[in-house]
Amino acid sequence: VFIRDEMSKSRTRKKAVFGDELWIIAGKEGNEQASEFVIKLVKTIRGDGGFLISCTQNTIDYFALNSGKFGDAVLNNSRLKLLLQMEEPEALKLKEKVGLSDEEVMQILRCGRGQGLLCAGKNRIAVEIRSSQTQYDLITTNRADLEKREIKEDT
Repeated sequence: VFIRDEMSKSRTRKKAVFGDELWIIAGKEGNEQASEFVIKLVKTIRGDGGFLISCTQNTIDYFALNSGKFGDAVLNNSRLKLLLQMEEPEALKLKEKVGLSDEEVMQILRCGRGQGLLCAGKNRIAVEIRSSQTQYDLITTNRADLEKREIKEDT
């Protein structure tokens, strides 16, 4: 209710909702009622001029509940889709759902870290995302880098 109310306050103010690992709601062990709520929320956010950023490491989970209704709703209400490196079953599922060509599927399968395919409708472009050192330091999960940081902090 809070998110919906905040989104509907202004159609001119820029606003975003970040939903990390929403498959927990809509995955095989998810909850249909919670899934329906998020689907309505996604549509409300878009209707009020906002955007939802949804992230997952396994897109197939978005299609596991109720014949894939959740995944279809998220994709159909997304103007932009950033597809990073993924496993073949996921890429093939998105080929079907997003309308990727065989070449685009191969591109996603061969992507390196930080590389992907940005989809906006029928438009597709290869992208490479590079972080600044500050951004990297804030988000890294690289154990060796974290250990180095810890050693620096202790001295």
